[in-house]
Amino acid sequence: MSDMQGFCWPLSAAPGETIEFRTATTASTYSVTYLRLRNRNSDEVSADVIHQSQELVEESVSGKFTLSGRIQPAHPPSEPCADWDIAFKLTVPTEWRSGLYSAKCTDSDGSTFYIVFVINPPGSQHNALLVLANVNTWNAYNPWGGYSRYETPYPVTSTLTFLRPNPHTVNLTIPDGEDTTVFPMYRAMTYDSRHLTRGELWFQNWMESAGYRFDVFTDLDFHSGIVDLGEYSAVILNTHPEYWSTQMFDTLENYLNGGGIVLYFGANGIYDSVDISDDFTAMTVHGTQPNRTRLIRSTTRDDDSARAETQLLGISSPWTLALGDRQINVVHRVAFSVIQPTHRFFKGTGVIAGSLFGDEGWCIDNGPSIPDLTQGGASGWECDQRNKGELQPAPAGTTVHLLAQGINSGELPAELTYFDHPGGGFVLSAGSMTVQGAIPRDAILQTILTNALDEALGWNDSSGTLFAAIFRESDGALFETHHAMTQEQFQSFFDTLFDKGYRLSHWCGYAVEGEDRYTAIWELRSGPPWQAHYQLSADEFQTKFDELLVQGYRLTHVFGCTAEGEDLYGGIWEMSASTRWESRHGLSAEDFQIVFDQLVEEGLRLTYISAFASGDDAKYCAVWEERDSPAWEAHHILNRSDFQATFDDLLAKGYWLVHLWTYTVEGEMRFAGIWEQRDDIETRTYYDLSFAGYQRLFNQQADQKYRPFLVCGCVEPTS
Repeated sequence: MSDMQGFCWPLSAAPGETIEFRTATTASTYSVTYLRLRNRNSDEVSADVIHQSQELVEESVSGKFTLSGRIQPAHPPSEPCADWDIAFKLTVPTEWRSGLYSAKCTDSDGSTFYIVFVINPPGSQHNALLVLANVNTWNAYNPWGGYSRYETPYPVTSTLTFLRPNPHTVNLTIPDGEDTTVFPMYRAMTYDSRHLTRGELWFQNWMESAGYRFDVFTDLDFHSGIVDLGEYSAVILNTHPEYWSTQMFDTLENYLNGGGIVLYFGANGIYDSVDISDDFTAMTVHGTQPNRTRLIRSTTRDDDSARAETQLLGISSPWTLALGDRQINVVHRVAFSVIQPTHRFFKGTGVIAGSLFGDEGWCIDNGPSIPDLTQGGASGWECDQRNKGELQPAPAGTTVHLLAQGINSGELPAELTYFDHPGGGFVLSAGSMTVQGAIPRDAILQTILTNALDEALGWNDSSGTLFAAIFRESDGALFETHHAMTQEQFQSFFDTLFDKGYRLSHWCGYAVEGEDRYTAIWELRSGPPWQAHYQLSADEFQTKFDELLVQGYRLTHVFGCTAEGEDLYGGIWEMSASTRWESRHGLSAEDFQIVFDQLVEEGLRLTYISAFASGDDAKYCAVWEERDSPAWEAHHILNRSDFQATFDDLLAKGYWLVHLWTYTVEGEMRFAGIWEQRDDIETRTYYDLSFAGYQRLFNQQADQKYRPFLVCGCVEPTS
């Protein structure tokens, strides 16, 4: 063995569990680094970058360590390399997020091998989305030991062990056309990897960068059973989930029957029947190349493996007993054409019937003869379609709707389909083995997937609320934030978090169709005694204000909203020293300006402002303090364009927005804000965010170690 190589077992583990790695090389030493492989910025990815296997970049999650090389015995694909010595072990750190990881091994002779493994979520918690890693398909295409599923000797029944190196998953050091006499294992690596691990990374990385959190499990995990699978909002299949066991089929069928949602952004899925060994270390495939045993129809076995993927996915790879596979569009990787532009998953795309999307992508064919990304369109390679009469149809009583179709030449384009499942969920299928490469590139595909994911997660808030938020770098303190809460939801969170020692640090109330809604941030930190009260009339609020003032409390936050025709107020009070301060609530714009000018003249500065619509007018609430502070400015009654212009002008002068409030009056969105001239902070401001948009933004900012310290909401304007 001349090349660096290795494998691990188990293929997946949760935080706190241990993975064992076995390696082989003739070199004297090799280094190991644990990595996440991330998508390069889409604008930086060209066809040449793909040819050089450089569209992914390495993100180290550990320090590098060095080990002595060793030679290990060779085995055929049917025999596990269980006699290889254990080279090193990994106990999964608790802070590692669920996903695809690699142990990058580079020997002293310059050969590199990536051992891919999956981190499962911790057993005590999980995200709402589940993504499957197609390790069965990876194994089927693995040629290590002499042959893969597709090569000589190709017996009717063949067992392939998982306990062997797999050179076809991903390797950033192997470009297209690498001399296979030097790297014989990699003869088809760059080609195969685009429909194997590499392609799945494109898809998963886009999801994560778009602000979605998900758990990754392997086919073997799914075969053995996922704890609380029914609690996941959606199960996501992507790229090339070809090889499935009947147990996996049953599991997904039961999940759908229980109301689950399936998103299938790949092709040739749930196609070939495999048996998984009792110890999960091997899989057995059946049938010869022209007549493989499929879950659709068994031609070589007498068991119950004749199952139709159309029952789960609504589409399938075209296949006939006489002609076998008919789904190949290897050289036709092209755009989709819109068929049903009014479908809700096209919302926000602006498409009409016949609009094209997905005309470029990363899943191009091998070699420098492919000049650009137009050869990597979203419809191609292998394509799935609705039932053509030879296969079992989708579940009885369902209609599979054609949303878009590939413009591939011939009769076998990919079909983007949707159907409502009788269990109560839905299935959205893309039907192409190149779509995973187009998603990082194409805005319309991203919007389709975003709309589907948001609906699956229950993020499609129909109240018409828009959110604004200010983020700053996290100081590491524990916090919780919730938005679009009803009064009952807010009170439940308040009680639970108060009992845990959290204190309310920001709070916004607003009205939606006459009912109050709330956004809030709680922090786990020490501080003076505090109280919070809300749903108070103007008189009740004043009474509470006077009562707490006598007890030594001062108002720090105050807001109002009109619910069921009445102006209601809420606020946060803290026990405080005798620093002079003033507050007002329910002021008209004119009265607010008069008080503002007076208090500023007396040496106080504005620290808090909120506003709400009361009838056709706005009312303002505010707090002023007498304290040392940097230079500051405050503005209210700003429309969108005025706010952005003011923001840009002040930012250029070194002022950062430290407080923001949005409100809607007479169908127009308005802004009130406070800026400070400081060089010790950096804030990030966002507005016009939908419910889902804010949630995705929150996740994106958290990845960059930023957290919100202010979130407010208002009814979406009509103008």
